[in-house]
Amino acid sequence: MCGLSSSYEILTKARRGKDGKENPLCAIGFFALFASKNGLMKILVLALGNPLRGDDGVGCVVLAALQDTAVFPPHITLLDGGAPGLETALTLQGYDKVIVIDAANLGEAPGTWRRFSLAEANLVQQAQMNGTLHDAGFAEAVALGAALGILPPEIIVYGVQPETLEWEMGLSTAVQTAIPEICQQIQAELGDA
Repeated sequence: MCGLSSSYEILTKARRGKDGKENPLCAIGFFALFASKNGLMKILVLALGNPLRGDDGVGCVVLAALQDTAVFPPHITLLDGGAPGLETALTLQGYDKVIVIDAANLGEAPGTWRRFSLAEANLVQQAQMNGTLHDAGFAEAVALGAALGILPPEIIVYGVQPETLEWEMGLSTAVQTAIPEICQQIQAELGDA
């Protein structure tokens, strides 16, 4: 299956993260996989944003932190979606639940983050769509997915208030400080899935 020699070795690997520490999330995923192969929710954790634009790269950093701290079962996919466009609608297709991580204007202090359902999120379509699709973003992709009937039943957005969106690499201190708490919340949510 995983190139492992025994059930014991598979269980041991499934229960431990890359650092070798116990990871209850992985054990939950392992047992769920064998308990109900067809009953598992197919989940996508999708990072959006441009790491060349300062805090807009927060999604990429959260995704990397998640990958470094846990081993996820096969029904959970972690994907860096980059700067979103209309193709994001197709990326969302086929999942039961999608967790999106992105910079968002919350009108709060930098580093503040919120978890929203898609119904609670205030997605503003900014693209004028006057003969070009180059300005389309996540809001437009969601609108397209809804029109095509391909949105997953559940979309959760983790929005993080940026401090800067200038052309620069790296996150501000305020946003960087929020990363562990966001990862902890996402891991807890995935553990409940």
